[in-house]
Amino acid sequence: VIVRREGKNEEFSLKVDEFLAPTVFVSKIDELLQGLDKNKADKVRYIQISSFADKTGQEFKKAVEKMKKQNVEGIILDLRFNGGGVTQSAYEICEILVKEGPFLNIKRKDGKYNVNSEDNNVPFNNIAILTNEATASASELVAAVLKDNGAAVVGSKTYGKGVTQAIIELEELGALKMTTEEFFPMSGRKINGVGIVPNYEEEQIKMIANDSADFQKDVETALKALGYDIATNEKKSAVIKEIQNKYSLKETGELDYSVISAINSEIINKNYKDDKVFEKAVEVLFGKL
Repeated sequence: VIVRREGKNEEFSLKVDEFLAPTVFVSKIDELLQGLDKNKADKVRYIQISSFADKTGQEFKKAVEKMKKQNVEGIILDLRFNGGGVTQSAYEICEILVKEGPFLNIKRKDGKYNVNSEDNNVPFNNIAILTNEATASASELVAAVLKDNGAAVVGSKTYGKGVTQAIIELEELGALKMTTEEFFPMSGRKINGVGIVPNYEEEQIKMIANDSADFQKDVETALKALGYDIATNEKKSAVIKEIQNKYSLKETGELDYSVISAINSEIINKNYKDDKVFEKAVEVLFGKL
């Protein structure tokens, strides 16, 4: 591969190989929040799942086996900004965390069926799940099932996509993506078009959706929450240029999809830096330990 930098060509040799990016990340909570009761902190782990890929369920199972050996009693499962993915991985995670028996009801055109857990050895007594408006699909499946089974949901209401799709290959014509199922926790609560309401609501700065009906208003709300001064159109344009410069974008001072992505990155960074949702989840779990 030849890369041109500052007028000069640089040549690199690359090996073509398959790389599976990890999707499950485990941390000790006292590494993320200072001043905690050490005895209680040692009993809890923070787990972030970035997406649901083919191997996510297997990754999660390995992490759980390690935590069992460390005598972990509670987990904080972060599903914020997780738009879903492979529902089979979501099933596998639920099977690990809930008691033996049916935990999900699937509705199809030709009828209904249940997804079951076959293991009665639940590894954790206490679970808190972190959600926001970008928690969707397979993430909502896990959150809904665990909430039904006693977990505390902390954060803001989820997106509301309680359906799964199948991709049908059409040979030279490409492929057709079709909605084939709708899923419900055993309580029967509807997710699709509704979302999951947390047990403990802790609002953070909301992501900007490109298809929002109040797009301009949402952008202004987000910029103000991030601490930018947009009191006039001139100042707003200057702020957008500042963000464009920060992310190496063309400085036009006008909104486009790349600017929205950059602002959403700012929102994510700010929310994790001043993480009231995580702090509330720690408070909830510590109250049960």
